[in-house]
Amino acid sequence: NFSKIKNKSILITGASGIIGTYMVETLYNLNEKINFKVYIQHRNKLPNHLKKVLRKKNFISLKFDLSKIANLKKIPKTDFIIHLAGYGQPIKFTKKNLDTLTLNTTVTMYLLNNLNKKGSFLYASSSEIYNGAIKKSLKENIMGQVSPYTNRSSYIYSKLTGETIVGIFNENGVNAKSARISMAYGPGTKKDDFRVINQIISKGINNKVIDLLDDGSALRPFCYISDTVEVLWKILFEGREKVYNVGNSKLTSILDLSKLVSE
Repeated sequence: NFSKIKNKSILITGASGIIGTYMVETLYNLNEKINFKVYIQHRNKLPNHLKKVLRKKNFISLKFDLSKIANLKKIPKTDFIIHLAGYGQPIKFTKKNLDTLTLNTTVTMYLLNNLNKKGSFLYASSSEIYNGAIKKSLKENIMGQVSPYTNRSSYIYSKLTGETIVGIFNENGVNAKSARISMAYGPGTKKDDFRVINQIISKGINNKVIDLLDDGSALRPFCYISDTVEVLWKILFEGREKVYNVGNSKLTSILDLSKLVSE
């Protein structure tokens, strides 16, 4: 039910990523039915498939690097904020450790303080926070165990800190929630996305041998992008808890995934 955004303003950070793309597309398709204003924050040039939205007067581009603190003053106050900005690929967040920390902590706090009164906030956390957890069934009250000195620690601990910030605002009466997103995949993935499912699909498309770095026993909750986005909208509008897992309840091994793509 999108009636809650009628005559409201919405900010989507990281709008050019795969999840941001689908959330922007959702609003684009609603454009003729409901009146609202959308601010699309993106660091690089918008991909071709999103340029059409800027032909609508109520879709406004905010092109700048959100990890640079000086740019935060360019963010308008809005009624809804969906904070997706960040580096989700290990190959990128391990090289951009400080930017990753800033986007998930300082920027998250600034955005929450910039939310209009009685507004709603959704923070994109990650299932990566379960890294090191022993149990295969991951409930929201389970925590992983990771050294703060590994190359992935800036991502994992900043996501947890971001959740903590969101939780504190929630306890103080702000409608703010976190979503631990798991391995969203589907159309709209960029060619330079090096996450495992995209590497395997890319090799399959290019008729290359799908070679694995290990025995492929690692389990992942891959979730189709439109399913992921549908759940995120539902959490934003109807969620009552501080944090939610967003992913497939079925775990798939990397080996089985490779076989499916091969077939």
